Amino acid sequence: MIEVSVPHTGLLRLGLATAYSVIFWSRATEDIPAAEIARTAEEQGWFGDISSSRVRYVVRQLQKRFPYPARKLLGFQPRAGSGQDALVCHWHLQLNDPLYRHYTSHYLLGCWSGPTTSVTLDGTEQWVRGRPSAREWKANTQRRMASGLMSAATEAGLMSKTGREERELKLPGVQSSDRDYLKELILLAGVENGDPYLASVGRSPEEMK
Repeated sequence: MIEVSVPHTGLLRLGLATAYSVIFWSRATEDIPAAEIARTAEEQGWFGDISSSRVRYVVRQLQKRFPYPARKLLGFQPRAGSGQDALVCHWHLQLNDPLYRHYTSHYLLGCWSGPTTSVTLDGTEQWVRGRPSAREWKANTQRRMASGLMSAATEAGLMSKTGREERELKLPGVQSSDRDYLKELILLAGVENGDPYLASVGRSPEEMK
């Protein structure tokens, strides 16, 4: 499990996906190829009434976010509350998506220092357009990515659910077990700089010791 550095557009097709992830942790308990997991998931209806191609895509993406060795070492299972499940998904998405990692740390941290503690879709879109990897994207793709970033961050508990184009910033509740999990995740992934992961939930290195 590594910290991905190459930007990609995976967030356009699958957001934080907390509900899907919890199902995946609970049922994908063997070290087998994603194709076999997808077949089982489709036969047993893990993810409800979605198409076969969508099941395959979801499984492939979740297998990347939560590889089997990590699931085994970190003892994956649904946590004390949905907010804690979402935090796990948030940190793993940060690990696997550099655009989301930078957005939820650097950009949102800057918004906390602004004149209002809110985030707008227009502001997020402008930030996306400024990313080197996004400059060649079409305008509608940049807008969709901005919306996807806000939706994933909202599900992670980093902003309110009210408002489509403007949302208030929030800090998620981080329990001691969450801090311990993040320490293990950073160690397992060999992350040299854990600041983006800490800053995204309003924590400093000193608070995580």
